[in-house]
Amino acid sequence: MTVTPKISVNDGNLVVHGKTILSGVHDNIVLTPGSGVGLVAGAFIGATASHSKSLHVFPVGVLEAVEKHLQTFQHREKKKLPSFIDWFGWCTWDAFYTDVTAEGVEEGLKSLSEGGTPPRFLIIDDGWQQIGSEVKEDPNCVVQEGAHDKPGNHNFELLKKLVLPDGSILRAKLPGRPTVDCLFVDPARDGTSLLKIWNVNKCSGVVGVFNCQGAGWCKVAKKTRIHDASPGTLTGSVQATDVDTISQIAGPDWTGDAIVYAHRSREVVRLPKGVSLPVTLKVLEYELFHFCPVKNVTETISFASIGLLDMFNSTGAVEQLEIQKNQECLDSNSGSEASSGDRIPVATVTLKVRGCGRFGVYCSQRPLKCTVDNTESEFNYDDATGLVTLTIPEPVGEMYKWSIEIQV
Repeated sequence: MTVTPKISVNDGNLVVHGKTILSGVHDNIVLTPGSGVGLVAGAFIGATASHSKSLHVFPVGVLEAVEKHLQTFQHREKKKLPSFIDWFGWCTWDAFYTDVTAEGVEEGLKSLSEGGTPPRFLIIDDGWQQIGSEVKEDPNCVVQEGAHDKPGNHNFELLKKLVLPDGSILRAKLPGRPTVDCLFVDPARDGTSLLKIWNVNKCSGVVGVFNCQGAGWCKVAKKTRIHDASPGTLTGSVQATDVDTISQIAGPDWTGDAIVYAHRSREVVRLPKGVSLPVTLKVLEYELFHFCPVKNVTETISFASIGLLDMFNSTGAVEQLEIQKNQECLDSNSGSEASSGDRIPVATVTLKVRGCGRFGVYCSQRPLKCTVDNTESEFNYDDATGLVTLTIPEPVGEMYKWSIEIQV
């Protein structure tokens, strides 16, 4: 990439003619001044990599100058999110299309609330100002119109994996983004690639994997078309680094190990640093993998928070995680040598959690005690996987955060 003259990278900023164009420029970004007969004064920007391969994707920096110059937009990090995005809402379009009535809206709101997923905001959508009256059916079109969201037809089994009883949702922190290995493949047409989308929560990362082969958007016909009526089963893999910013979530002491919780299969796997987990999906199947950084409490005890096991965004329930060590016990080594019944807790893990239902964490050995808001709670421990499960009751208040303490 060639840019204008008088360019330099200083203190992580790309500066052109005294103006900061990019901030947060990474250390592996290299700037080389252009020279030679006939060359316009400028510079080449490149990057170095720790290993060689034919394809690399590098972050360069954060665009600054255009925002300041135009003053017509802000970077997403600077925007204040509207409060309603943390709540479940209902749009009338799929239920009624252009035939929206007050009675239908009232019936829909009542149906959703009685089913345990109360909408907290409503979008009344009766279409564009002008809409074609003729609907042409196309046998090669994958998505046909069908009002599957009408009152009485709601899929509450699915909705309850998205919506908590108070009407709030477990929202991930970022827009979903494709993993690096999906950027230059076609997961709809190439017959070999799975689509992988990553996101982060406050204490973990999540990767959704989908087999979307068999249909894709046709640029000529301007619609989704079937190009393979019988796409096959595909196998791929996931790993912790598919979540691009997981090291920032995990913190500087993270060793790279992660607990992986698979939503559909309910599997819990401890994944060492750099190791991938295979995933096999039939067409239109999916799996959600939650990557939970492992924290070493002592040399023999490790811990990772997971979350509400029956929700799609399980790990989104965990708002905060703190580990308070019993230094006196650690110094005497009495915690690691005694049996579980006699052992003194070497640390207390405190979690702030939103929602209700089956809650899970990973612990490399059976915890001594679990409490929810200072009330002792029964729990189950799976020796094979290290999964600790307990039940969180339904809170009375909205957006309530439980305090869960686990002594290890």
